[in-house]
Amino acid sequence: MWLFFCRQTCTILGVIYPALASAKAAVQEDNEAYEQWMTYWIVASILALIQIFTDMTLASWLPFYLELKVFLLIWLVLPKYQGAAQLYIKVVNPWLTHYEDTIDGHLDQAQSKAARHVRRATSHVVGEIKRVVSEQGSASLGAGLNTLTALTTVAAASIQTGHKKEEPSKETPPVSSPKKGVKI
Repeated sequence: MWLFFCRQTCTILGVIYPALASAKAAVQEDNEAYEQWMTYWIVASILALIQIFTDMTLASWLPFYLELKVFLLIWLVLPKYQGAAQLYIKVVNPWLTHYEDTIDGHLDQAQSKAARHVRRATSHVVGEIKRVVSEQGSASLGAGLNTLTALTTVAAASIQTGHKKEEPSKETPPVSSPKKGVKI
């Protein structure tokens, strides 16, 4: 029962509350709150990747692991403590800045590979559909095939060009370090 309670508390603290607060900040166009919650989501995403391994290893032999996780989430989420901002400023941002070019290179490679796989899979599917259409002799399937080919070409192109460095929009201010005392 306690395990269930801790996991539900982690979900509420780590996902539901921040999601609602993020939506509220976006709707109200509160830049300070928006900045705080963007910082939280960046830190939470990195911690979620780390949790894949820690939940499998530490949870089984570290006493009070879930309880510690609840307290970590309280520290990260509550504006009073600004835990996510502190982690972002002291750990995440320096790491991302140092490895930005490497990360961007890997993202570009992944997008190129994904675009190639989409094209290859599309080519295979289109070939199979053409084979079936030629055997069946249906004109309406042929028109649908042309549309499918065009859409998948556009999809592959958008995957390949999806990760580009863009200049910050003049309408949306760039994210800087969160300020203390932001209230949601």
